[in-house]
Amino acid sequence: MKHFVLPMILLPSVISGQVLDSVRYPVILSEPQLYRAQVGSSVNMACKVRNLGKNVLLWKQGARVLTAGRLTVRRDHRLQLMNTNLTINQLEKGDAGEYECEVESDREVPVSIRHNLDILYPPTVEANPESRELTVKEGNSVTMSCSAVGNPKPAVSWTKDGQTLEESSASLTVYSVNRFSGGRYTCTADNGIAPAASAVIAMNVLYPPVVETQRPRVLGGVGTRVQLTCTVQAEPEPEIKWFKNINQELKLMPGVRSSWSNRTHHVLVIHRMSEVDFGEYICEARNSLGMGKTHLHISGNPEKPIFDTNVEWAGPGAYTVYWRSRTHRPITEHTLYYRELKDEERGDWKRINIEKRFLPRHGKMSFTLTNLRENQTYQVQVDVTNFFGKSELSDVFKFYAHPNEYYTTENTNTIFSSFFKNTAADLFTVRHVVLLMLISNYI
Repeated sequence: MKHFVLPMILLPSVISGQVLDSVRYPVILSEPQLYRAQVGSSVNMACKVRNLGKNVLLWKQGARVLTAGRLTVRRDHRLQLMNTNLTINQLEKGDAGEYECEVESDREVPVSIRHNLDILYPPTVEANPESRELTVKEGNSVTMSCSAVGNPKPAVSWTKDGQTLEESSASLTVYSVNRFSGGRYTCTADNGIAPAASAVIAMNVLYPPVVETQRPRVLGGVGTRVQLTCTVQAEPEPEIKWFKNINQELKLMPGVRSSWSNRTHHVLVIHRMSEVDFGEYICEARNSLGMGKTHLHISGNPEKPIFDTNVEWAGPGAYTVYWRSRTHRPITEHTLYYRELKDEERGDWKRINIEKRFLPRHGKMSFTLTNLRENQTYQVQVDVTNFFGKSELSDVFKFYAHPNEYYTTENTNTIFSSFFKNTAADLFTVRHVVLLMLISNYI
C-alpha cells in the first residue's frame, strides 16, 4: 500500500492573535518631529497611517480638536487636510505649540504621535525711555535700553550717529556724559528673520558754554573794517556779550559796531576803526549752567608771515626766497633766520636783519641767500616789523638747494632736474627732451 504525505494548510483561524492585530488595527508610520516655519508661511505636518480603514483620525492642538475624519472641527480657513496630513497656511505666532495626530479604533488606547511647531518671526523693539528722548546734564551718567522680542532670540547692537558701538546687550550706559555724548543712539535687533527692527533714542546734553576762536589776533588799521569771530557751543542756548578791556561792555551802534550770529558762530563788526579800537576784546557766553569766554586782540602789528613754496635760483650758491605778511602800515624791518640741515644734524641759526620799508599789499617780500652749499637742505624763518611792532615768527620753511630756475620745496630727482639752468642752450635742450617724449608716447 502506498502512503501520501499531504502538506498542511494553515487557515486564518489558526493565525496567532498578534498577527491578526497587525492586519486589523491602524498603525501610524510617521515619526514625531519638530517643525520650524516663519510667520506667514505654511507647514505640513505628517501623519501617515496604515490600516486606517473606517477608523477616525483626529488632529488636535493641545486639548482642542482641529479635525475629525474629513470634518474640520475648528472654524479656521487656514487649516487643510492633505490625505491624513495637516497643513496650516498663513502661520501666526499663536500657532506655535504641540499638535497630536490620533487614530480612534477598537483598542482601549488610541494610536497617536505628537509634533511640535516652532513659529519663527522677526524681532520687534521697545525703547526705554518710551519717549525716545533723554536730557542729561554734563558729568552725569545715563542708561538707555531696548527690549527686543523675536524667535529666534534677537541679537542687539548699538550705534551712535551711524558709528558702531562695542555694546551688545539690551541696555547701554554712558558714563560721565559730556557735550560730545549727545546725538542719536540706535539699537538694532536682528535674528536673521527679515526685517531687523530698530529704535532711535535722542540724547540732549546740557552743558555750560564753551567759547573758542580760531583767530585770537586780528589785523587792524585806522579806517579799516574789522571782524572778530568766536565759536560758542552750549545747551541751553546762551546769551552772547562783547567786552573791551575786560569789563567795558560794547554797545552796538549803527554804522559803528554791529554783530550777527547763527547757532554757533558770533561776529562783532567794527565798520571803521579808529585809534581807540586797538586792544583786547572778550567774547562772553552765559546760560543757566555757567559762563565761558575767549580773548581776542586787534593789533596793528603785521600778521604772521607765510613763505611762498617756490624758490628761485639766483646764481651759484644763491637762492631767493619769498614771503607775504598782511599789514596796514609799512614794514620797516625783516629778520631772516636760516640754517643748514646736515643729515640728521641741524646747524646753528644764522640771523640777517633786512632794513627795508615796504608796504606789501600788491606783491611779495623777498631776499636772496648767498654762499649756500649746493645739494643741501636749508630751513628758513622770518618775522617782520612795522610801526606797531613785530609779527609772530613764521613757521619753519624747508627747501633743497639745487640750481633750478623754477623750484619747489621737494627734493626732485627727475630727469629734468639738471636741465633747468638759466641759459638759452639749456632751455633748448629741455624743449628737445620734452618733444622727444611726446613723440614716443604718441607712437
